[in-house]
Amino acid sequence: MSGTALSAARLRHPRRIDLGGGSWIDVFDTISPGCRLTRIAFRALWAKAPTERNDIRMYGKVLKEARATQSFIRGYRYANVDRPAASNTVPEELAPLAAWVQRNRAPDTVAFNQVLVNWYDPARGDYIGPHSEN
Repeated sequence: MSGTALSAARLRHPRRIDLGGGSWIDVFDTISPGCRLTRIAFRALWAKAPTERNDIRMYGKVLKEARATQSFIRGYRYANVDRPAASNTVPEELAPLAAWVQRNRAPDTVAFNQVLVNWYDPARGDYIGPHSEN
């Protein structure tokens, strides 16, 4: 396979990393340039970050998340708390990326039905520490 054909194949189909237990991560080596956020779109999406941090329950304690989090299209359950969706649509800044991922997902996967955005603001001390997804 030529370098161009290989690049085109990687663009269209992700490389899968099996995490076990029915979970995986699909990794695209590159994305379509039309899906990348411009500085203006990034700033607009950043401005949509929730100002309040969600409560989470960990080890029997109620804590504030160390980041801003918002789900779109559908809600989800995280840290023993149900989180409603902010809206039933993808934020306009992420719509091109969401559509591209949907078109280029691995052929054996179901359609994606959620977008989850995490905002990490170093000015607020936001971070992501070691954790597991369960």
